[in-house]
Amino acid sequence: MILKIKNLFLKNFFNLSTNQFINVFFTLLITPLLFRRIGTEVFGLVTLCFSIVSLISVFNSYGFNLNSPKDIATNKNNRSFLQILICEILTIKLIFGFLLVILFSIIFYVSELFNQNNSIIIFSLIIIFSEAINPFFYFQGKDQFFNLVISNFLFKSIYFICLLYLIKSDQDAYLVNFLFGLTAIFIYAFYWINIFKNEEISFTFINIKNLIVRIKDNFEFMLSSIWGYISVNSGIIILTGFVSNVELGNFAVAQKVGFFLRMFPVMVTQSILQKSAILYKKSEEDLVSYLNNIYKYSITVSFFLFLIISFSSEIIIYILTKQQIEYSQNILILLSIVPLLSVLNLKNMIFILVEDKKRILNLSTWLSTIFMLISAVILSYKYGGYGLCYSLILTEIINFMACKILLKLKNNVKT
Repeated sequence: MILKIKNLFLKNFFNLSTNQFINVFFTLLITPLLFRRIGTEVFGLVTLCFSIVSLISVFNSYGFNLNSPKDIATNKNNRSFLQILICEILTIKLIFGFLLVILFSIIFYVSELFNQNNSIIIFSLIIIFSEAINPFFYFQGKDQFFNLVISNFLFKSIYFICLLYLIKSDQDAYLVNFLFGLTAIFIYAFYWINIFKNEEISFTFINIKNLIVRIKDNFEFMLSSIWGYISVNSGIIILTGFVSNVELGNFAVAQKVGFFLRMFPVMVTQSILQKSAILYKKSEEDLVSYLNNIYKYSITVSFFLFLIISFSSEIIIYILTKQQIEYSQNILILLSIVPLLSVLNLKNMIFILVEDKKRILNLSTWLSTIFMLISAVILSYKYGGYGLCYSLILTEIINFMACKILLKLKNNVKT
């Protein structure tokens, strides 16, 4: 049994690692292409718009990425349950997506926050629809991460080809994020058609009362997702108010790589969450032993990632920009510390999720996000991009301490 679980973890982690390799590979292709064709300043604006729309999309996900994989994993063979769950999630996300696109289209159009670059943010809103039908939660719950790898490869391949032929200058910058969202919609829709066919389920309209119940049940998970996303990804939005567009572009290059590094602890959590939920139902002692082993390996790997980035940051930035930008190199080294600290919170997060401790998750992410927002504004004002990195590092420490203390107060976790 233990060997089977270990093999499943290795398979899941391998697939997720392959998925990240695909992301890195296409980033190495796409970033220099965009950097050269639309320029440093516009590249920074495109990245900023992507971050803003991704933040809006977190409202649309409504926290289903946190609890629905566990629900699917523990009810894999219950076809009627899966049909209701999937239809409810997709219905809620599509309704919210439609409302969010209309609302923010009006806000951005009327306010003209981006002045002459308003078209970039408006066309980026299509990403909200793509995230509404993202089948990742289903793949995770079913331990079908290989399908995730294939869908991501198809998505990024088509997206790269579109950029290659359609993006010629900074005048085409509004298409960068639009093509991202449009390509994702086609690929995700194709996969949902196959999922419904293979599971022999059909899309059905859900009773309004059931939707309201689902929305109420997931409200705290939604808040946790929002706080967590703001804590990790809103930094570049804050930084915009304190640095030039050129510095913003140079920071964005390093952030591209930093984002992939930050995914390491997320990948580990995604790889073990389903089996952790099953183990927890059978024996909490077995779960603790399992997590302790994963914990040691994860810390070791993340430490070596930090060392690799520290010694190769100059090469990485040069590959991405064809320039030697010392500022971007230093930012990348600082950002590589973040996943190392994030791994420390691995066990805490697993117990919070498998025990369905929504209150603790919401409170801990709320506290860390408030700290991040305050510290990011102060430190970005004083030190620019370096200050933002210091804020992100400190936030991971605060998040770990908050989760640890709140769980100890509940006295439900063996440490």
